[in-house]
Parts: sequence; structure tokens; C-alpha cells
Amino acid sequence: MTIYIIVFLASCLCFYAKDRTRGFLAAFLTLIGITIPCLLAAVRDKTIGTDVTGYGMFVYRDTKNVSLLEAFNIRSDNPRGFVALAWLINLANGSFEVYLFIIELLIILPAYFSISYFLKKNTWMGMLFFYFLFYAISLNIMKQMIAVSLSAFALCLALEKHYKSWLLCSVIAFLMHQTGIVSFLIYPMYLLFSKTSAYSLVRRFFIYLASFACVVFIFAFSDSFLAALSGVKDSYSYMVTNKGKGGLLITPLIYLGFISLLHFMDSKISGIVYNSRQSYSKENSFIEYLCVLGLMLAELQIITLGIGRFGYYFEFFISIFITYRLKEKNILLRIMAILFSVTIIIFQIKFVLDGNCEVYPYTSSILGIK
Repeated sequence: MTIYIIVFLASCLCFYAKDRTRGFLAAFLTLIGITIPCLLAAVRDKTIGTDVTGYGMFVYRDTKNVSLLEAFNIRSDNPRGFVALAWLINLANGSFEVYLFIIELLIILPAYFSISYFLKKNTWMGMLFFYFLFYAISLNIMKQMIAVSLSAFALCLALEKHYKSWLLCSVIAFLMHQTGIVSFLIYPMYLLFSKTSAYSLVRRFFIYLASFACVVFIFAFSDSFLAALSGVKDSYSYMVTNKGKGGLLITPLIYLGFISLLHFMDSKISGIVYNSRQSYSKENSFIEYLCVLGLMLAELQIITLGIGRFGYYFEFFISIFITYRLKEKNILLRIMAILFSVTIIIFQIKFVLDGNCEVYPYTSSILGIK
């Protein structure tokens, strides 16, 4: 785990320095900060990341020395966008290490720009939480993590009213992974959310209630939902096979507890903290909502293995939410945010050490790490 933490800190140190410089030096530091974790991903052994020895190797191998249409036919069980990416890398005679590097680059680069859009000079802090939350996962579910990062970036484009770019980015996310269709929904959700007053508790309550009802609906009609998913893609049939083998996840519940407590402390009703440093802007309030929604969706894991991954598209924003809270002026809110931060780091380290995603211990024949 040490090598991961060193890479996270080195990357974030570059981002920290970048936010305090300008011009060529700022661009250079950004390049180095993004390159470091991509290189770690590129030189890892093929056994690091469960899916690398699955579709990762097969897609790369089967897109060599064939036309793009042949590649689509051979790997028809994989999203067209991901197959096209592997085909382009092979067309340029890229090695498997280059292939892994570019995959990680397509995860980290959109994530960096998305987090930078919201956090500005605190980007380094948001990226640190992103690494702890998603880096290990990105070494495994590569296709979906590209879609997750692109979906977050698509939201930023939409908020800047670059609607054509938003549409294109969302289409690419969908082409990378079927669940990327969520990208088309996030901005419309923001428009719905922004129509409510930031302090209208009743209106916001009904939005949360509707979201909770949707999750309950999926639980209630889980058989039909799983049947529909397995019909979309053959590989989703494992969800049907493993129905009932999932279980309640403690980590999302604890994270939800922290977010709820922070919200309660920051509300006018509680009387604990009347005004925090952060104004409750529409964007900040929406980010909190996305975090809650993502953590609720994570509990779909109760139904079957793997289905909770839909929550990743929304859990991405936890890194932004917690950074906002760490910058609070009020000491009580800041202490609670620090406790939340420490909890995230501890839980995510445990997640890796427990063998999830098969990324620990890190090995690399190229680096001589065994």
C-alpha cells in the first residue's frame, strides 16, 4: 500500500504547487501530477486489477492486425468505444503498457478537470480523496471508470453551457460503458434541483424522497430489473447468477451518516451552527445530493454482486464535497469534516488491503517490485 500512498502524495504535491504558479511551470506541474499515477498503472503486472486478465488483455490482443469493423465483431461483448480505443493503440503499435497508461489517463484527466472546475486552488485536496476513493477501483473496472470520469466532466461542460460538448462527452462515456447512460441524466437532474430554493427544506425533501423511492422500487422489482440488465449484455448475467449473494455495505452507511450530520450541523434548524463559511449555492447543494444518491445506490449490492457500481457516477462527487467542508470557517464543521476525511482514508486503505479489486500487493516486473 505504501507505493500507492507515495504516488498519491507526489501527484497531489504537483497539483498543490501548480495552483500557486502560472504559465509554463503550472502546465508542467499539472502534466507531471497526472503522469505519475498513470505510469504506476502502466507498469503494473497483468495480475494487478481483476479485469486486466479478463477483458483488458483480450480486447488488446484481439484488436491487433484487424480492421476496426473486424475488431467490433470479434469483441462484440465489449463497448464499441473501448474496443475502438484498443484498436487505435494497436494501430499506433502501442505496447500493452501504453494501453494501460492511456486507459488510466482517460480516467484521471477528466477527473482532474472536473475537480479543478469546482475546487480551483484546492484541487490537490480533491484529487487526494479521488485517489483514495477510486484509484484502486480504476485499476480494475477500467471501462466504467473512464465513463464515470467523463460523466463528471460532462456535467462541468453543461454548467458552462457548452451543450454540444456535453452531449459529445456523454456519448463517449456511454460508448465506453453501458452504464455511462447516467451521464445524460446528471445535468437534467441539476436543472430540476436548481429550480428549488437552496433553503426550501420541503422541496428538497421531496427530491430526496423521490430518489429514495426509486431505490426502493429497484429493490421491490429486483428480479425484473436484473432480467432487463442481463438482456442488455451477456456479461451482466452474472448478476442474475449471484442474486442474493450480496449484502449490506457498512462503509456507505457510515459515509451517509457523516454527510447527514454535516448537513444537520450546518442547517438553520439545528441551532448548532447558524452560518457556515460556505454559502449553500445550488451547485454545492446539488453535489451533496449526488453524494447521498450514490451512497444509496451502493446499497443495491444487497440484491446482487456488482449492481452497486451504478453509484460510482455519483460517489465521484464525495471528493468535492469533503474538500468544501474542510474549508469551513466554523471549527465544529471543520472538525467533523476532518473526522470524515480520516474515516475515508482508513476505510479505503482497508478496502485495498482486504484484497478488493486485486491490486494489493502491488507488483511490477518492470520496476522490480515483487
